[in-house]
Amino acid sequence: MKSGKKTLITGVVSVLTAATVLAGCGKPDGTTTVLKINDEEINLGEAAFYLNYTMAEESAWLDMYGINWDDTYQTATSSQDAVTFGDSLKDSIKDNIVDAVVLKQHADDYDVTIPDDLQSQIDEAAQYTYEENQDAMDEMGTSEDDIKNVLELITIQQLMYDPIVADADVEVTDEQAAECTVTYARVALTTTDTSTYTVTEKTDDEKAQLKTEMQQLLDEALASDDPASFDFSTAAQEIDSDNIAVSTSSYNDDNKSLPDEVTEAAAELSDGEVYTELIDTGDYYYIVRMDATYDEEASASNKESLISEQEQQYYQDTLDGWVNDSTVETEKAWDTLEVTDQHGYSVKTVSTSTDSSVTSGSESTTSESTTSESTASESTTSAVSSAS
Repeated sequence: MKSGKKTLITGVVSVLTAATVLAGCGKPDGTTTVLKINDEEINLGEAAFYLNYTMAEESAWLDMYGINWDDTYQTATSSQDAVTFGDSLKDSIKDNIVDAVVLKQHADDYDVTIPDDLQSQIDEAAQYTYEENQDAMDEMGTSEDDIKNVLELITIQQLMYDPIVADADVEVTDEQAAECTVTYARVALTTTDTSTYTVTEKTDDEKAQLKTEMQQLLDEALASDDPASFDFSTAAQEIDSDNIAVSTSSYNDDNKSLPDEVTEAAAELSDGEVYTELIDTGDYYYIVRMDATYDEEASASNKESLISEQEQQYYQDTLDGWVNDSTVETEKAWDTLEVTDQHGYSVKTVSTSTDSSVTSGSESTTSESTTSESTASESTTSAVSSAS
């Protein structure tokens, strides 16, 4: 077993409990079935744990962009209601769980099992997670076995990748992977307001000044003793460090990030040659130098990437085929899982007299007379601090 796989699994356990610890509250029935995938059932405790750790992981991303779980991810249409980011996460988690279970069901086809040493780490991490966060786990209806089952699913999902792609018929020729490498300098002819993403065209006078500066940089490169080794970065800094940017790019006809005007100009050049004119793309002025019409290192790296892409596509096609041939049933209890900014993360249990929910969010809410709620305080305790 590769050591990287073990690190990845224990890393997942660490993320799982970088969530919230709850105050005491009523315990939902975590054994209630929420999903049936072929002949296997996923219960509420397992789904709650899976959803909780993913929410904790994704919350940092949402915070970075100022997005709330209650914000609209997809607007309403004539055929469906609006979808929030919380709704989207929940749908994504369902797909992830189905994928993981289906992969587990095909594990025997590839003789995939969890090695004893890795199983011991999972068992220890599950025990530690539950004991250190027992109140939180009880309020979600999550048992120690639920935690272990989720970790095993994630582990099998990871272990299945290499055996599946080993069957892929992958072929990438050197010609397909071949890339050239250029150095280019460019200056923007527009200004973008990063707060509103509004793009404003620069004035004619500003454009004229930038063109003069870029022409100066081009003239210096062409006049140098060795244009192939001319230091565009240093020269650009001396001319206009605020506006002129210098970079390199490796590409071929199937993988280009530069504008066509630039790559077409570069195609006329031999190794070390600088294009003798400024290139106006409308949004930028460019200068380009052909560093290598065939970059051996970049081509080798591109070949690895193309092989990896084909393997990933084979893996996904294989998995999609298995899922499409599977029977997936969503039970009513799945609807009791919620992801919102008001509640954070909720599991609701319904009885004839009371609708009670438990929450792993960090914001308090006011309970109605028919609802019992508790709200968590933040915690970042790692489950694997002693298990890894």
